[in-house]
Amino acid sequence: MDLRVINYFLSIAETGSVSAAAKQSFTAQPSISRQIRGLEQELGVVLFEREAQGMRLTRAGKRFLPIAKDIQVRVERGVTVMKSLANETSSFVVACPQSVREAIIAPFVADTGEVLGDVIELIPDEIYGKLIGGEVDVAIGTFPPPVGLESRRLFRAQLSVQLPASDNPFQGRTEVDLEELQYFSHINVQTGSAVQRAFDDAARARQLAFIYRTQVSSGLFAQSLAAAGGGPVVTTGPPQFGLERFTITSNGEPLVITDWCAWDRGHYSAAAMGPLIDRIIDWIKPRAEYLGISFSE
Repeated sequence: MDLRVINYFLSIAETGSVSAAAKQSFTAQPSISRQIRGLEQELGVVLFEREAQGMRLTRAGKRFLPIAKDIQVRVERGVTVMKSLANETSSFVVACPQSVREAIIAPFVADTGEVLGDVIELIPDEIYGKLIGGEVDVAIGTFPPPVGLESRRLFRAQLSVQLPASDNPFQGRTEVDLEELQYFSHINVQTGSAVQRAFDDAARARQLAFIYRTQVSSGLFAQSLAAAGGGPVVTTGPPQFGLERFTITSNGEPLVITDWCAWDRGHYSAAAMGPLIDRIIDWIKPRAEYLGISFSE
């Protein structure tokens, strides 16, 4: 199976046209048509229905589409890996939530000189899918990884309420109970985040109700709204923009989210993953209080 034919297949599937695929690949249309027929013969199935308006994937073609995409991604990652070996640089691509990238991974790289290929910000529901699809090498998520992946529990991040000193009824304290936050008319939180889920679960258990600001897609932006006088923010990590932080508790226990790290146990460099995570943890430990992180079970 020729990789060029895989690319032709994907191009036709995307554009719905052999002629468009030919233009994209700078290849003659008859040549692409001939090679697609050869691929169909090799697989023993028909991949496209040839219609007047273009090419449409058959049922078999739809089944083959994710396989072809996986082949393409893995070949591209293999090329990147070999180039990184030649240049003696790391090609690891890490997927994680925005808060982890900003508060932990980026500062870790800057402080230690650790070289990573890239750090991709994703919402929690997407992270492990990208790992399974081979698009990233390491995934840091806020819920346990799927069975079959190698994984480690990284840390527990404490939820806190953060607000300016000028609008702070909790002076002289380090903690506030969840029920006390009903004092505020609304709260800023990153929509759809693990923080919001944990906060909602705890509020539901206590039969408490809170009003959120809507359309807040970034934890950092939620902090900026709080700093601008738009109400407190519920988040994890260090305070920004001069905010003050207070750990949120419920029935005497702090509210936390657990961060996990996962990778494919068949990864070309699986043996290097554990030591990488150890180095990240070693960097975090002296900064744990500032980051609002604990390592207890």
